[in-house]
Order: sequence, then structure tokens, then C-alpha cells
Amino acid sequence: KHRRRMNKSPLLVAWAIMSMLITQFLTVVRGILGNPRRDAFLSAKNNYGPVYDELTDARLDGTEKLATDFPDGIYVRNGSNPAHRPRGAYHWFDGDGLIHAVNITTNPSTGAREARYSNRFVRTDKFVQEEAADRAVIYGINDYVNVFQYVDYLYQKAVFGLDRRPRSNSANTSLIYFAGKCLATFEGDKPYAIQLPSLKTIGLEDFKGTYALKAFTAHPRIDPDTGVMYTFAYDVRAPYLSYAIISPDGKVTKQLGIDEAPYPTMHHDFMITENYAIFVFGSLVFSFYGIVRGEPFFQFHTDKKSKIAVVPRDTFTNTKGEIKWFEAEPGMIFHHANAYEENDSIVIHTCRYEYLDLGVRMSEEEVISVDPKTRADFYEYKLDMRTGLVKEGPVLLRDASSPSSIPMKIKCEFPNINPKFVGRKNRYVWASLSNPTGYPSPGLVKIDTQAMTYSKYDCGGKGTYGGEWNYVDKVDGTKEDDGYVMSYTFDSTLNKSYLDIVDAGTVQNTARLPLPRRVPYGFHGIFVTEQDLLTQQPHTPQ
Repeated sequence: KHRRRMNKSPLLVAWAIMSMLITQFLTVVRGILGNPRRDAFLSAKNNYGPVYDELTDARLDGTEKLATDFPDGIYVRNGSNPAHRPRGAYHWFDGDGLIHAVNITTNPSTGAREARYSNRFVRTDKFVQEEAADRAVIYGINDYVNVFQYVDYLYQKAVFGLDRRPRSNSANTSLIYFAGKCLATFEGDKPYAIQLPSLKTIGLEDFKGTYALKAFTAHPRIDPDTGVMYTFAYDVRAPYLSYAIISPDGKVTKQLGIDEAPYPTMHHDFMITENYAIFVFGSLVFSFYGIVRGEPFFQFHTDKKSKIAVVPRDTFTNTKGEIKWFEAEPGMIFHHANAYEENDSIVIHTCRYEYLDLGVRMSEEEVISVDPKTRADFYEYKLDMRTGLVKEGPVLLRDASSPSSIPMKIKCEFPNINPKFVGRKNRYVWASLSNPTGYPSPGLVKIDTQAMTYSKYDCGGKGTYGGEWNYVDKVDGTKEDDGYVMSYTFDSTLNKSYLDIVDAGTVQNTARLPLPRRVPYGFHGIFVTEQDLLTQQPHTPQ
């Protein structure tokens, strides 16, 4: 049950505390002495394993294949990559932020296209102190509360001279370009500003001293017409959700708690429309009892209905009754595609899990799940703003190459759209196709929500996988899908990584640039055009 009451018996309370302490002690011992499952996950034998060196401006071959209407600019993607052997029960979300970049330019003398690869760790407070100590100091999300880890930290502080306990912010999740800055996000803290194209760390971003919330989502939304950014923070303590608006010049204009937030759930993403901000309270809920039992601190409750909050986007004042609430089936959502207003309804397209375990995933075999419930469906909610009713379900799509094919569900993740359509009615979504047995992704799926069809791009056959596909307009592109999508791909048979560039309209590969090193599977990226780079703010990198 999602609501439990602790028995007040002193004996049972004492037993629970003793069990927690034993579990925590064993976690620390295993972390220090070695964890075979963790170490197998981090080995170079699979593409979840980290890389440790940093390359700068390594020239790439194959640029003659770049289309003339592919814009100059830099593709940057963030990901989790531990710089040191972890001390605790490692989770994929724990690693240090490592940005991989391909900078594409046109030689002014010859007119030839050139591409150079670089990668660089985000110099967070955590990274800098661990680099100085030459060892890991901070534990991960599955070691959320552990008194023995604090004792271990005090020991490290005494032996290795740490000046303070580092922030756990690893800046490893996503990248956004806003107000002339590239920001590396981590939803438990503020983002770090990054210089492009050097990838040097500028420092923790507080938006000119105006941002007061404790955290910052990995997925803020930017209105394509106004340039205003909308963001939020979630917490396990009330208020469980807070909301902020940041003007195009990089200053906060509104930040306040949402007191009506009903319970502490994991909010990785949200949506905006022209008039609303939308939050889905799913069934993955913070659990103190999970911590006591040595389990993940977010637990999925199959009997807990989802709640959808429709918040006035620009005028919200945290007054009771402002939020329009809807109830939906239990589930969990990491990433939304888009939302828009249509007549008296709001349409939401997203990737919804029927069930999700946020537990430890160590080896490649364990990352891959055979349970179809743990793979996200491309899903639609239709919220009737007049009646308060919800129509929901997986979107059934036909194969675009076979009009007579039977409509089917599409399992996918990391949905992206043309950013000009954020909060507006869009037609197309590009997402990472789910492996029949889970993750990693074997390719790209383009979804046409008007024709109700899908088209697929295979990353390169059996043993080749990709990640998130990021959209950029063609030079002088005019239509919604008049652009390119790109992703780093990995051929496991050759142990080789590439940058794949695919025409967003035809879903055909237009260029594959071999990279000089293996690029581990990661999270989110963006393409920043040469024109946008001209707006970059002056800075003093670390």
C-alpha cells in the first residue's frame, strides 16, 4: 500500500533502526572493498563504462558527407561518467557530468566543412574536490541517508584535507542554451554554466543572483515566441514543488512554492502551453520506509492514481483554487514530448511507463529489462478543461511505409520536437526507439501525430545503439520537419562510436562521422547554431 503507518511498538522501532544501521554499514563496506556488480557495469566491456581522458579538437573524417544545408554550430551531449571508482552502490544517475561535443564549421578560405570532437568533465564542486583527493567522496542516490557514510566522509576529510563536504551536484543530465549561456543541469541543484566551444566550466549559475530555489529541473521549457524560460524544483519536504519564471535577460521574475502539491513524487520534466504549466504527479513516490529497508528512496505504487496539475503559466500566485486538477491512471513519466491547447482541451504527448523500478541497475544485462511494462509507451492525455475529465491511452500508429498495417503501440523514450513548437500544436515527434528487451536504443522513431503513422531509422544493425535524437533546422528550413536530428551511436561489435545525422523529414541517414574514441551512453543534448553562439555572454571559465 502507498500509505503505511509505522507500528509504535518500541521493540519494532528499535528493530527497524538496527536493520537500517546494519544495511548502511554493509553498503559502506561493500563500496570501499569492492562491488562486483557495480564494477562489471563500469568496465570497458560495455558502453555504460566510463572514459577518463579529455580530448580537445580532434579532427573528424567524413565531413564531405555533410549536407550543404546542415548549419554550422556545435552538438553537445551530457551524460553520467564517474571520474573515480564509486564508493557506494552505484546507480547510472550518479556519475560526473561529461560533455561530448562535435563542433562543425566552414573553413573561410576553402569553403570546406570541418568537424572537431572534444570532451570535458564539468568542473563541479564535487568533481574539483574529488579530483584533488584522487578518489570518490560523495555517495549516490541509492545511498541517500547513511550515518556510516558520514563517518567515512569525516575520515576522508581528516586524511585527504577536504575543506568541506562537496555538493552532490554532478551536472550530468541535460544541456540548455538560454540568455547567452550553455547550462549543464542536475535536478537536485542549480545548473553549471559552460563555455562553448571549449567546454570549460564557468561556474554555478544563479541567474544574476536572483534564483533562490534549492534545485532546478533538468528540463526547463523556453517559450519560442517570448524567449521566457519556465522551470521548477521538487523536494521531499513541503512544498513538494516550486515554480519559477526567468526573463530572456536571465533574471528571475517569479519564484514561489506550490502549496497544493499533494505528495513528494519524482518530477523529472513538465510542460507548458501558451497559458499553462502542467505537472504530472505520478506513482513513483518518496518513501522513508524504503530508506529504512535499504531500498530506493523513490518507490512505485501500483494503486496510486496519477494527478495532473494545470497551473496558470504567467499569473500563478499560489492561491488555493488556482490549479485545475485531473486524475489519471497510475504510471510514471520521465520525459514529455509536448502539450498544447486545442479548443477547450489540453493535449499532452508523452512517454509513459505503466510501471517503473528506480532501483540499482549495475550490469548491462540488468539495465536491459524484459518486462514490457518497464518500457515507456508513446502516450496521449486529453484534458477537458470544462468537465475535468481525462481521455488517455497509448497512441496507436501505423507503419508509414505500409498504409494497410495494423495500428500498434510504440515503445520509445527521449521524445523531442522542433523547439519552435514548444507549447504549440505540433505534428512531429522524434524519439529513441526502445529495444524489444529494453535499453539501449536500436534506433530512431519519427511519429506523425496527424497522419497517425511512424517511421523508423535503424542505427546500423544488430549490436549498434543510439540515444536521444536532437533536432536542428536546416539552413532556410521552413516546415516543421525541415531539419536534421542527430545522436551519438555505438557499434558494440567494433567498439566504435559515431555521430549519426538523419534527415528529420525522410528519416534517412545523411552523414555518419567516426569519432576518435568510444562515447558512453548518456542522457540529453542540444545543437547550438553558429548564430546562437554569437550571443554567448562573456565569462571567466574555471
